[in-house]
Amino acid sequence: MHRRILAAAAFVAWAWFAPVSADASERIAVLTVENVSCVSCGPIFKRALARVAGVSSVDVVVSGTTGTATVVYDDAHTGPAALVAATVKAGFPSRLEQ
Repeated sequence: MHRRILAAAAFVAWAWFAPVSADASERIAVLTVENVSCVSCGPIFKRALARVAGVSSVDVVVSGTTGTATVVYDDAHTGPAALVAATVKAGFPSRLEQ
């Protein structure tokens, strides 16, 4: 019984103090999305971006025939090229804003 308690305490201590990777960090990318021609276009490319591994949130603003997507992502899992590829695959060419 005491061994189980000690093992559980050791695991909790390890999990609490385990080092966290400093390499990965949250980034924000802003994409200009083209070919936005209807009301349902924004949700389509928003969903495509949200499905990319590492993306934690996507905000979309549509104005005329273009849209702007602000994407928060973990750079250990994805990057701007994958975000642009996701919108292109969904039928909406995009480019990264500087």
